[in-house]
Amino acid sequence: MTLFPLSSALCRLGLAGSPQEAQALIRLELVRVDGDRATASASVGYGVTISLRNGPSAVVSRQAMGVR
Repeated sequence: MTLFPLSSALCRLGLAGSPQEAQALIRLELVRVDGDRATASASVGYGVTISLRNGPSAVVSRQAMGVR
């Protein structure tokens, strides 16, 4: 299974503007992965749902991550 750093996935999905912003969102406990609070060292694979508390959500897909 291919895994990606959560901060990279947040940026690719348009939920964060930069890796630094993504890390800040994670530290503030605003990021959920499949409904569970995310950790700074989290990696995600295809098919998980990433959401921001009181914000949008997105599904990690091959297309979203730019992989064929």
